[in-house]
Amino acid sequence: MFQKALTIAEDFTFPVVISTRLFSGAIKSGVTAFVIVNDAGWALTAAHVLMTQAKAQADRAAIDGWRARSQAVKMDSSLPQARRQNLLKNMKSDPNWIDSHSYWWAWDNVTTGRVFVDQLADLALVELIGIPPGTVKRFPVFGNSEAHIKPGASLCRLGFPFNAMEVAWDAAKSAFEMKTRIITRFPLEGMYTRFEIREEPTTGKSARFLETSSPGARGQSGGPIFDVEGTVWAIQSHTMHVDLEFSAELTVKGQKVVENQVLNVGLGADVIEIVRFAQDNGVKIAVHP
Repeated sequence: MFQKALTIAEDFTFPVVISTRLFSGAIKSGVTAFVIVNDAGWALTAAHVLMTQAKAQADRAAIDGWRARSQAVKMDSSLPQARRQNLLKNMKSDPNWIDSHSYWWAWDNVTTGRVFVDQLADLALVELIGIPPGTVKRFPVFGNSEAHIKPGASLCRLGFPFNAMEVAWDAAKSAFEMKTRIITRFPLEGMYTRFEIREEPTTGKSARFLETSSPGARGQSGGPIFDVEGTVWAIQSHTMHVDLEFSAELTVKGQKVVENQVLNVGLGADVIEIVRFAQDNGVKIAVHP
């Protein structure tokens, strides 16, 4: 059903690999998705994809403060040795602080320019600089909200789950080195079920999310949700767990266990929010007539 649509969506859906080196020295990485929306290199993704960068900036201030305080104690010659050691021992640090991080936007040597974020709608627009010419074969066409699809329509989401990323830290270069270069796409179909409105109580602002009968898999955030013609109707945001209001009794290792049952559904920022967000920030996108 989605063979034609996937051929279209694969041309504008790309992976972003997010790598972090924690204060403890541990290296972590993951992959998620973004869509190139025009020939100026603008990428559309979920706002929470940029959370690592925001946390890294906050953690940098904490790390710098900790190091400055530690250095001050070490250099204070008026302190007895025992007192100095005690102060350093009790100077708390967080092993989960992000010491270094990087975003690899599908191609080497691509950098970011301007960034616009709508946290309520979970959308972000990122200007990518240095995309190799000719690598983006076509750009998405977004649905027209005046002729919005109805519940019951078949939809598909595309992203990059189930990819085990191997990233190392090159101390000599103070940079991450990607060991994994083959990143596979994974589509997942579902029915458009309904929409959900999220509201911000303090501002009165709201955002509309399109709901599908299937959940998004980790790695599909920021990827497109599109119909059988390849028209994009949403950007994958998150999974919601709907309480089915009944429980199942199971026997696990001889013990009876009662588990509450839920239905996992996917939510994506609706095309209404996408078009508004792009227009508000002067980013050109194509909308179906």
